Amino acid sequence: MQLLREEPQRMALEKRLLEELARKEAWFRLDGWDSTNTGNLCVHFGLQMTGGAFLEGTLVYPHQFPDVPAFIRPRNPRARWSNHQYGRGGVLCLERGPDNWHRGVTGVELIHSARKLVWSELINGLVPGATEIPSRHETTRGGVLRFAPP
Repeated sequence: MQLLREEPQRMALEKRLLEELARKEAWFRLDGWDSTNTGNLCVHFGLQMTGGAFLEGTLVYPHQFPDVPAFIRPRNPRARWSNHQYGRGGVLCLERGPDNWHRGVTGVELIHSARKLVWSELINGLVPGATEIPSRHETTRGGVLRFAPP
């Protein structure tokens, strides 16, 4: 665990903030720390949705964290949580990412962003246009037309 050796104070802060969130918020469940198959430090968690069900996710801290962004993906490699996600089981496109990252952003902020994204899409599925879906990207007319079917 390279991060624990190179960034011990930062990772202690991350751990404390995640534990504090789990204590204070019933919608967040902390399921434990682990490592990915590439050796990155990660934490498994659950986000409570309707009916008491939990979306099970993983917050991954890359080796270069906090100089590069941490990221969130579903724990199930086939799960699709959002339209703002890179394929099934892929990384969520959150309010913070490679294009607007800074060292001060925490994993807890990413958890909040993921929750806001998923709930916004759920609400918009029930009442289209009811909430603004958070995004750090602006879509141009050319970008929309490029991916429009002929």
